[in-house]
This record gives sequence, structure tokens and C-alpha cells, in this order.
Amino acid sequence: MGPPSFPRPSTGSSSRVWLLPGSEDNAWNLEARRVYAQWCAERGIDPEVYVLSESLSDLEAETIVTRLLVEQGAPKALVFSLSRTSRAILKALAASHLRTADDVRLAALTDSLFSRTAQPPGGRGCTHPSSRRS
Repeated sequence: MGPPSFPRPSTGSSSRVWLLPGSEDNAWNLEARRVYAQWCAERGIDPEVYVLSESLSDLEAETIVTRLLVEQGAPKALVFSLSRTSRAILKALAASHLRTADDVRLAALTDSLFSRTAQPPGGRGCTHPSSRRS
């Protein structure tokens, strides 16, 4: 499966795509940030990166994402790399009366928990160019 596909952004809130990587300085998080920055640059989108610590509880992650939604307004799409935060992200969206796919598109860079908890079911993507199919 190829990388996540988002609609071509225009202007305003419909062009906003958030990245929520983990906080550790490992290859996984660094690569997600690099690919996201490149993707944004190619589309003329200002990057919006909000780091979520791997040590957060579900409630802490939900609180942070809810606060971001209130303070920043909802993005058109949200890409996250910590599969265990899926439930917290989905709860934060629901608490903000936002529907996945209709209001905010989601892309999980790992799909283990996301694919079991997302309603409606979500997709997965790979950011590594060598794994893309022609």
C-alpha cells in the first residue's frame, strides 16, 4: 500500500494537516517528520507538528489532542505515529463533535491498534519510498 493520500489542499483550514509524532529521537520519528516536511513543502502547506510523548497515558494524550483541537481548530487531516494513541485521538475528535473521514481524515503510520479501534475503519500508510509500489 502506498503513502496516505489527502485531497489537494487549497487555502484556509482545509489545507491544514497535522503530524503527531512520538517524542523519542529515533529513526522512526525522525523519518516521519522528514517525510511530512517534504510532503508539506511540495504542496505549499505550513507544517504543523505536535509531539506526543510515548509515556503519556490515554487520558493525557486525549487531553492534549482535545486542547489542540480547541486552541488550533481542527485540521483537515491528522497523521500520527503512535498506534497506542489511536483511542485517545478518536475520543478527542468525538468530544469535539468531529467525525473521522467526514471532518478529519486520519492516517496512522502504524496500524495495529488503529485498525481495530477506528470507526469508520481507517487506512495505513508507509512513509519509506523504497516500500512504495509502482
